[in-house]
Amino acid sequence: MHFQNRNFTAGSTASFQHTIDNNPSNVFEINFHKAFFETSGDFSFDIFAASFYLLSRYEEYLPHQKDQFGRYAHTNSLAFREEFLQLPLVNIWIEELRNHCYINSLICHSTQAIQMPVKL
Repeated sequence: MHFQNRNFTAGSTASFQHTIDNNPSNVFEINFHKAFFETSGDFSFDIFAASFYLLSRYEEYLPHQKDQFGRYAHTNSLAFREEFLQLPLVNIWIEELRNHCYINSLICHSTQAIQMPVKL
């Protein structure tokens, strides 16, 4: 995604995979919450790959230890291990993306007044 020749977000290698074999190993904090699939650009992680990873329950397709009922145990999850299981992390990221786009639209159109905020 670009704003007037600015690299807003760069895709991580997770965005270009053709097999199920990647588990995020580098979890870091940004703006007081967790993120992963770190990249360069204005947005410091691949929000699309990270959101897909969480929403699709990608890690359930990787080898894992099952619970007593043969299901995926929540204790195996990245969200449990990194202590964000109870946070709506994708919603938080999308709100940050929305705010970032709005701020950049103000910068890019500083000579014009913006009438309405960007809505996703």
